[in-house]
Amino acid sequence: MSKWNGRPTDFLDEIEQDLTERQKDMASFALGRIISASPVDTGAYRQSHTVSIDSEDHSTTASTEAEGKATIASLNVPYSTVYIQSNSPYGERLEHGHSQQAPAGVYGNAALATKERFTR
Repeated sequence: MSKWNGRPTDFLDEIEQDLTERQKDMASFALGRIISASPVDTGAYRQSHTVSIDSEDHSTTASTEAEGKATIASLNVPYSTVYIQSNSPYGERLEHGHSQQAPAGVYGNAALATKERFTR
């Protein structure tokens, strides 16, 4: 058996960076699932998803997947909260199956897919 001479704190920075990278992977995956599952009529709902770090974003400005992924990429502190949300006035109706394109909703399915992919 080998002897370990290091202190646990020696690895703290590495562990925190690994956690942050894992969180970025999970958030990027979830965002991609949300956007790809979003029903499209005018495209407004697909562009209504916003990403923010550590606080909700209540704006209603259009956003792109690239902007969301850039926000996720800027995450550099472990244990942060990543918010992916839509402030669309009809987002809640879509989540409850009011679209033939997404009869089972969008966010709930993305959450389940993310959990399945990243839970081992």
